[in-house]
Amino acid sequence: MTVNTARDPVAVALRLLAVRSHAVGELKVKLKKKGFDETDISRTVDYLAGIGSLDDERFAREVLASRTRNKNWGPRKVAADLAVRGVAQDIIRRVVGSVDGEAQAALAKEAIARWLRKTGCRMPLGQKEFAKAVRHLTARGFGLDVVLNGLRRYDDIDAG
Repeated sequence: MTVNTARDPVAVALRLLAVRSHAVGELKVKLKKKGFDETDISRTVDYLAGIGSLDDERFAREVLASRTRNKNWGPRKVAADLAVRGVAQDIIRRVVGSVDGEAQAALAKEAIARWLRKTGCRMPLGQKEFAKAVRHLTARGFGLDVVLNGLRRYDDIDAG
C-alpha cells in the first residue's frame, strides 16, 4: 500500500520546507492554494512548529542575514518583506531591531560601494548623483540619516 503524499499536508509542507524556510503565514497560503482545508493547515503548522521545522523568528533572522548580505537591503526593506510574508510585527521589530547603528552603517557603506561600482560614479558626487544615491539607498531600506552619514563617511574615506 502506498501513501498519497500529494494529499498529506505534512508531506507537502515538508517538501516546501526542504527547498527553503518559510514563514508560518507563507506556508499557510501555499497549503491553502493546494486545496487543504483550514483544520488540516492548522494541525500541520502546529505539528511543524512543535518539532522545530517551522519558526518565524528563525525565518526572520535568515531573511535578514540573506537580504542584507546578498542584496544590500537595509532594515526597513527587510521589515517590509517580512511583513508581506506574514511574519508578526513583534517578531519583525525584535529581529530587525537587533541591527544596531554600527551594523547599519557597515551595511550602508557596502550598499554605497556596490552602487558606485554599478553606476560608475566616483566620489565626491555631484548634486544629481548625490540625489540618485540618496533615492537608491532609501529605496533599499536605509533611513535617511544612515544614508547621509554613510555618504559623508564614504566621501571622507575616499578623499583621505
